[in-house]
Amino acid sequence: MVRKALLGLLAVVLLASCAKDTEKIRLGLIRPSLNHLPVLYGLDHGIIDSTSVELFYFSSGWETNEALVAGKLDAAIMPFTYAWTDVSRGLPVRVMSFLERESDGIVTRIENPDLASLKGAKIGVLRASTLDIFARILSDKEQLDWSYVPFRSPIEMAAALQAGEVDALSFYVPPIFKMGDDFHIVAWFSDYYPKHPCCDLVIHELALSRKRQSLRNLKDEIRHSVRRMNENPAKVAEFAAKHFDVELPLLQQSLDHTCYELDLEDGGKKIEAIAAEMMIRCGYIERAVDPEEVYTDSDGF
Repeated sequence: MVRKALLGLLAVVLLASCAKDTEKIRLGLIRPSLNHLPVLYGLDHGIIDSTSVELFYFSSGWETNEALVAGKLDAAIMPFTYAWTDVSRGLPVRVMSFLERESDGIVTRIENPDLASLKGAKIGVLRASTLDIFARILSDKEQLDWSYVPFRSPIEMAAALQAGEVDALSFYVPPIFKMGDDFHIVAWFSDYYPKHPCCDLVIHELALSRKRQSLRNLKDEIRHSVRRMNENPAKVAEFAAKHFDVELPLLQQSLDHTCYELDLEDGGKKIEAIAAEMMIRCGYIERAVDPEEVYTDSDGF
């Protein structure tokens, strides 16, 4: 009888464990950004199981990160700089995979601009984001001596540039193409670092322990969605134009400067490490971070 009771208890524990691992993944997304397009496309085309994921939208990366750190999300697609900052502070956040790449550049209202014409300029950035860090890396590389004006949201940034409060923005697609004919794109960070990560798939460590299989399934489904997107670029552009409320020509331009690729290859890790060094110089990270602290075991996913 005792043995049967123990076996029965074990079965209940196993069932409870399985039930936990099949709970929905609470996924945070940044609404103005194209970084989560593979998720929307996958859900719309039945590639991602809609019963396995619950979406939460935020207006900026820092808001998304705050929700993830607080445990209100299991995962998020957000700038990798926030993940490195979290890890440096001992917070339970890890990078599961790179995802969205090559989407950031510099836009200005100066006529016929080049980088030299922006020497000593005031640049609007989202503080501690990839837009901030890549702008600083570019300024150092080209000896541009930029000064930086931090903002909390893309809307504030666009308003500041239109009002002449800054000379240029470090901005991303599609908003960088929605500024109007009076504004001009000077450079893309991908010209210097091709296929550089911008936004990663980042997870809370509690989800890693409780929802590992669900996270693995989600990553596989996003990978499948990216594969299907690459096979049907025209369809993807039409879909994205509708869902992001952007005119098709502007959306197509945005996709021309965006690519999606999962995994944690060494080249992407090297670029993120360069960014982390800049974050230490800026005081965003207080200590050097070992990459092994940041990334999950890729074999586990």
